[in-house]
Amino acid sequence: MQKCFNTRNRLCKFKLNHALYILPLVIALTVTGCKTAYEEQNNAALEFNQRRNAIYNAYLVADIDHARQDLLDLAELGETEQYLSPEAQASHLSQAYGWLFVFEERTGNKQLADVYFEKAKYWRIREAELSGETDSKIRAHLGTLTKENVIADVDKWDKGASGGKGPHYLRQLDSKEK
Repeated sequence: MQKCFNTRNRLCKFKLNHALYILPLVIALTVTGCKTAYEEQNNAALEFNQRRNAIYNAYLVADIDHARQDLLDLAELGETEQYLSPEAQASHLSQAYGWLFVFEERTGNKQLADVYFEKAKYWRIREAELSGETDSKIRAHLGTLTKENVIADVDKWDKGASGGKGPHYLRQLDSKEK
């Protein structure tokens, strides 16, 4: 009887010891797995921002044709990025289509400019919806979303990012007019 008890006791100790070793391992793997997913999302966001900044900086120094392509690439980046939150995607696309609107307006493509303005407006509405704003607040914000305000915002952003010079394509347009 004593021998049986000792065998059972050893078995219990064996199971307990294994549980004490396995439990921290399971916890470590779970935390590491979460950290890896978090790091992956952070790395994807960092990579997105680097690509966005590279495209935007190329736009600032580009001629007319390349500036248009850079802005189209900026919009495509927002359309295809999978790691952005829906709110961040809507914000990015609203800005990208705002830039495209201003660019096409200034280069004389009024119909295309109108299309891009509507897209910028759509994504601004979508961003507000995703942020939980009410329809009445969204309607109030849309009252201030005019073409003139979008142009002013784009100019402010571009001049701030270029040391006050604005994008190169504007200087190119100015020299064509003279």
